[in-house]
Amino acid sequence: MYIEDKLTGKRFEVEIERVTDNDFNVIKELGRFEFDWDELRNDIVYKIVPVGTNDMEGLVALIDHPEDGFCFIEVKLIESAKENVGADKKYDRVAGTLLAFACREAFRKGYYGAVFLIPKTNLISYYMEKYGFKDIGRGLWLDLDSSIELISRFQ
Repeated sequence: MYIEDKLTGKRFEVEIERVTDNDFNVIKELGRFEFDWDELRNDIVYKIVPVGTNDMEGLVALIDHPEDGFCFIEVKLIESAKENVGADKKYDRVAGTLLAFACREAFRKGYYGAVFLIPKTNLISYYMEKYGFKDIGRGLWLDLDSSIELISRFQ
């Protein structure tokens, strides 16, 4: 997996790791994210970092839904660091790589790639066009085929 410097095209290999208590303090201190991630301190949160650094370029909170007959991973919240958003962003592929990670987790748990999220209204069409989500009424869904496609795009 990698992210790409938007200006130079240089690729940086990344790792996705669980956020630690100390990371939550750093997130708040640096002010690189809009959302108050400290509110999710008790949730399962992951960071995407270039290999060899602790520079958090994006964050994702996942909820495991292991219900009988209908298992899936829910993306509770996903956010790229402020400098990785918009036309002038520093790194591309941050959110896509985190979503592909969520898909991999859904496969790892035996959920056949099932991933669900409820995006902000203004992002619905973006998630559908860019990442292959399907609108299912109360949220967006990635099924087996869509998850495989997303993982192959963002390996």
